[in-house]
Amino acid sequence: MAHRPRTFALPLALAVAATGLVAACAGPKVSRSITTAQLGTRYARITGYFATAKAAPGGRHEEDVPGDLQHDLILDEATLMTAGPAETCIDVVVRTESQHDEPLEQLAPSCAVGGASAAVVVDDETLRVVDYSYEGMAPVIQVEGVAAAEYAALAVSQPAAKSFRVVERRARICCGAAGGKTVTLALDNARREVAGYDYSLTFEWVTR
Repeated sequence: MAHRPRTFALPLALAVAATGLVAACAGPKVSRSITTAQLGTRYARITGYFATAKAAPGGRHEEDVPGDLQHDLILDEATLMTAGPAETCIDVVVRTESQHDEPLEQLAPSCAVGGASAAVVVDDETLRVVDYSYEGMAPVIQVEGVAAAEYAALAVSQPAAKSFRVVERRARICCGAAGGKTVTLALDNARREVAGYDYSLTFEWVTR
């Protein structure tokens, strides 16, 4: 059966977060080697899924989707955009099952440039919600262009039981450090904590 997405989008205000280094029990790391000329292009794009560390109870756990839905509905992306003399910026897209959704500044973003940690700023975050029906039809309310303050007070009906709601958050995350040979961005969703092991994901770029 073809997936039937319903969407609504809304802008979020600027968010700021300053965090520490990646925890030792972090989940997977995805990396890519690029040239400085490839900054901001599709060659600087990395994708991955949030998961626990391999040492988590019962082994590694990875976020998943129900039924026959495609796993990449919750695929996360990061693109290294700029590595200037004052800051390094990354465009991020995080897709999460609605019950585990958090604003990006609540995902404990931490950045390291050239091996040194740096302050983190989350800019221009926008939010989009998509409902995927994976068994039967489910009517949903479609809302677009609602400000963040209005969304907090808006009652949006949850679709029927056989519908999977994905929250997609997009933002530019900047690190207050000059571009270095290695750039690392780590995200940690403590809301998905399992026996003390959080779901996390680390992106790493090596420039040459």
